[in-house]
Amino acid sequence: MNKVLKKVELSDMHKDCLRDFLKVEVSAYSGEMKMPVYQWQDLQEHCKREAQKIVDFHHNKLNDNLKSWIAYYKTLERICKFKLRKVAQ
Repeated sequence: MNKVLKKVELSDMHKDCLRDFLKVEVSAYSGEMKMPVYQWQDLQEHCKREAQKIVDFHHNKLNDNLKSWIAYYKTLERICKFKLRKVAQ
């Protein structure tokens, strides 16, 4: 994984803004949303690809807006991992 992608850290203010701006989308996925396993896997892969595209395209010049999108995709990716673990149990 790209080192830049691992280093994306947001301030508390940016986290609050991200949470407020993307609350509907993230809550739709993190709730009791029912999807087949393959759709959770597809969404997880999509999130990985999109975050990596942002990092690759901007070559270490990430502004706060781009960081918020990376955080959004990373959050959805974590939700997918959780949902896939839950399904496997």
